[in-house]
Amino acid sequence: MSTTTEPTPARRQGRRRGAGHGPSTDQPPRSATYRQLRNPFPLMSVFSDDEAANMHETALRTLEELGMRVLLPEARKIYAAAGARVVDDMVYIGREIVAAALACALAAATAEATAVATLCADSSSMVCDVTLRAS
Repeated sequence: MSTTTEPTPARRQGRRRGAGHGPSTDQPPRSATYRQLRNPFPLMSVFSDDEAANMHETALRTLEELGMRVLLPEARKIYAAAGARVVDDMVYIGREIVAAALACALAAATAEATAVATLCADSSSMVCDVTLRAS
């Protein structure tokens, strides 16, 4: 019976560290002001203004010309009362209805928004705390 001893791996003590084995002295210490984070990058838009306007125009044309199927009879009555054209279960919504709905929604959101913390003074702020109250 032969007794061979297998080498045991050396046990690591603690974490591995980089070349400097300590905090870098050429960088300022990190600040923990998480309520005042700033976005260092410029604002980027996914779509140009022309593309966004084109998408809005296409959506309006779709609602006017193709319409949408509304299965709930009560909903069709509400659309008809608002001025939409209803044919069987299809509802065709005109541009003026969409414009009025957008203006109403924007006015309601603007009137009901109350800030519970300091709102973004500029576009670089990443933290805004806003509460919207339902009316």
